[in-house]
Parts: sequence; structure tokens; C-alpha cells
Amino acid sequence: VKMAYEYYLLLALWLQVGQSVETFHLPVLNDRPILFHEELEHFADLTEKDAKHHLMNLLPSMDNGLSARGYPEGGGGDGAISQGELAIRLVRVEQDRQMEDAHAHMMMADLDDDGLLSIAELHKLGLDLDKASFLARFQAADENGDSWISEAEVVNFFHPDTRPIMFSTLAAELMTALDTNKDSVLSLQELNSRNVLKHVHSGFPADLQRIATAVPRVDKDEDMALNLKELKDWLNLHYEDRIDAIVLELFRQADQDKDKQLTSDEIWKHHTLFIGHHNHRQHGSAHPGKRDTTRDVNSCPTCGADRVKEGTMASSKTRAGHGQDGHDEL
Repeated sequence: VKMAYEYYLLLALWLQVGQSVETFHLPVLNDRPILFHEELEHFADLTEKDAKHHLMNLLPSMDNGLSARGYPEGGGGDGAISQGELAIRLVRVEQDRQMEDAHAHMMMADLDDDGLLSIAELHKLGLDLDKASFLARFQAADENGDSWISEAEVVNFFHPDTRPIMFSTLAAELMTALDTNKDSVLSLQELNSRNVLKHVHSGFPADLQRIATAVPRVDKDEDMALNLKELKDWLNLHYEDRIDAIVLELFRQADQDKDKQLTSDEIWKHHTLFIGHHNHRQHGSAHPGKRDTTRDVNSCPTCGADRVKEGTMASSKTRAGHGQDGHDEL
């Protein structure tokens, strides 16, 4: 049975050779940063005035008194949005968009529709990774070690720079790729080499091209080079700094009185920072019956589940929290 199943998978992969793989692109986090996936779709059809009013309706749920890490910090229900409250919203939005991304990948690659991806099924997506990196990332993403990855584990695989469980694997992958003299540390010369650019779009943070400038911050032994642990420390710092950087930029532009609180008036006046301009909102979310401009995946008009191809409805298998009753916040 196992041999027959593997033969079926290999045959399916062979039949896919030469065929283009559907792509799926959700907005980056600083694009309409407070909107969950389903809200992206809803806001796309609103006039500017209606969108601003709907934005105001979102504020009470954001005014929850939580910090960026989800811990109570006080101030909930005070009518203003703190930096921590905005940060935790961004964290949840990123998780939601990544789960939607994972759902689309699952729909494309799950040949037997069992809700799990094998190595062979994942390989069908044609990822630009060498064999060793592919296998290492698969094993790291497979949290329970059952040799299959679930939809939640697919997020680990495709968004490794935002998943701390993947940082050790990314650090080892980077060391192998850039350590040209095999001394188990990356010198400033190696960190500034052209080889770094090859990895910027393969699951590493975009700031990887500037990693050499971060050496003083994470170089604990002060040898002007990064060892494996220091590479992992850099990934951790980047992970923690990403959300903070977006929050600080939003506050820089919208917090007019610089009191580190965003009032409803300030958010109303600077609403495009949070939900985008009207023309911009019409892109980046799928609509039944027409092709999306930033993703090659359409949505079911009833539940919002993605279609693999135009005219082909998604299966009844949907991700957790995705149903007719709307989005359940993570």
C-alpha cells in the first residue's frame, strides 16, 4: 500500500512538470496593517466614508489593554489605542494572513485531501531551495515529528523568519551557505558578500542584506564575527523588532500630540495608514467571479475558502476559524 501511494505521488508530481504553480500573495504586514483577511475583502467594497465608519467600529475590539506579547498592561476600554494594543493587533493580523496563505498552499499541494502534506506533496510547489535546506526546514516545521505537516505547520515552513521554532534551522542554513572558509563563524567579509543576496527572498528576513551592520548588537564574544548562536540571536531580535518598527512608524505619523496614544480622531484623520486608500483597498483581496490582482487564488462566495483555479471550488476542508460565521480572532 505504501509503495502504491508513493508511486501515486510521484506520478502526480511527474504530471505537474512543465505546469506553472499558482501563486498566492497576501499584503505585507505594513499594508492595511489592522485588517484581517476577511476584513480585507469586506473593506474592498466600501466607499471612503463607509470604510472610515467601519474602521471606527473596529477600535473597541482593539482597545483591550494588551501588550505586544498578549499580556495585560492596563488601559483597556479607555477610548484610545496604545502602542501595545496596536502591536498585538498586528501580531494577530499577521498570524491570520499567514494561516490564509498556508490554507492556499494546502489546497494546491494536498493531493489526497487528508489535511496533511508529505515531503513529496510539498515539493510539488516547486520551492527555490536546495535539497538539504528543503529537508531541514520540513523537519523543523514538523513540530510533532510525524513526517507530515499540518496546515498550522505549513505556516512554519513558508514563514520561517516569523516562527521562532525555525530560527535554529535558518541559522544553520545560513552558516552552511556563507561560511566559505568553514571555520564555523561568519566574518564581516562573508556577511558582506554577494552570496547574502541570494537568500533574501528564500524565507530569510529582508534585512538579511544588512546583517553585517547588526554584528555589534549580537556579537557577544566581540570577535567581529557571528557564530551559530549569534545568528539565531539576530533572527530573534529581528523577529521582536519587526512589529515594533511598524507600530512606531504608524504612531510617528498619526499620533499628533505625541502622547503615545491614538485617539479615534487621530485614527479617523489618518485612516489610510490603517486601511489604505479606496483604490488601494480594491487590490489584495479575492472576490467571487473576478481574478484577484495580487493573488492567483479566488474565494468561495459563501465561506471565503480559496479556489485553486478559477471555476474550481475549494474542498469542504477549511482551516480552523474560517467559516460562514466569519473570522475568529487568534
